[in-house]
Amino acid sequence: MHGLSDYEKQIAGLLDYPRYISGDAEAKKAIFSEILRFTNEYFGMSTELFFTMPEGFEAAHGLTDPDTGNIRVNEALLNDETQFLPLFIFLHELRHAIQQARTELFSKEIAVNCSHMIQFDGTGYFVDGDTVIAVKLGGEQAFYTELYLGSPAEMDANKFAYDMLCPVCADEALTEHYRIWTPSYKIIPKERMLEEFLKAAERIDRLAEETANNA
Repeated sequence: MHGLSDYEKQIAGLLDYPRYISGDAEAKKAIFSEILRFTNEYFGMSTELFFTMPEGFEAAHGLTDPDTGNIRVNEALLNDETQFLPLFIFLHELRHAIQQARTELFSKEIAVNCSHMIQFDGTGYFVDGDTVIAVKLGGEQAFYTELYLGSPAEMDANKFAYDMLCPVCADEALTEHYRIWTPSYKIIPKERMLEEFLKAAERIDRLAEETANNA
């Protein structure tokens, strides 16, 4: 198995952006599938790609299933007038799939994040193989929104998608999209972000253990 930097160079070579933006929804799906097929072969993964969203997530742009590692891109995005958006979402979710399948290639903080996920609303997920335990952390949504955006795995996935698209997409909206999904650090200072994330991960551990013991 090769490393991340070599993979990123090869993915950059696969991004035929002119073909992507000129294609219809089915052509975009085919390009996503080509990139996923290469990624699965490169890392020895078996990730699958779907364009339907599960119940409760119908409005989400995309997601990575924490128990299977499969990725989903909302089919409605494929006809979005913002051409780069479906590809950005796909690359973002693809990075999450790699994080989950090959945690040893990433920082220890990202590895922790792969088993301790935090959502905007303060829902935390403890993930251990096929076991996923949801817990409520409690607190203000604004705090958890910033903590979610600043969590190690999210920061890495957003940067990966942005870095892959920047050389081929001159749309200023790409930079604005990246800025929107980067924490403002107004609620949690940048120097405290990792500390707050690790504290939340410890709380997810405690609450997940309590939930499992009471089941």
